[in-house]
Amino acid sequence: MKRVINPMVWVSAGIAIATLKKQQPRELVVAVPVAAASTCEELQAEVDKVVCVMIPEDLYALALPAPGIGIWYENFEQTTDAEVCELLARQKLTTSNS
Repeated sequence: MKRVINPMVWVSAGIAIATLKKQQPRELVVAVPVAAASTCEELQAEVDKVVCVMIPEDLYALALPAPGIGIWYENFEQTTDAEVCELLARQKLTTSNS
């Protein structure tokens, strides 16, 4: 495997990273749209590269009284298993045709 890029939610990040490491990718990259600086630092210790579009200082402050990362998203709906499978299948087709 040449390269693994895996955008993911933080709850499953550790499991996903451990699983992907077992596949011995040449490079493991975590890409996310928004995260806390401390989270990016923790992830950087586990993977080759962390790509984060926005690292706001006040990540949770603006979400008070109910802190949550969802405040940073226009659409924070959960991705279904079927959607993930479809995206992975599409990516596999694109990669194999390259």
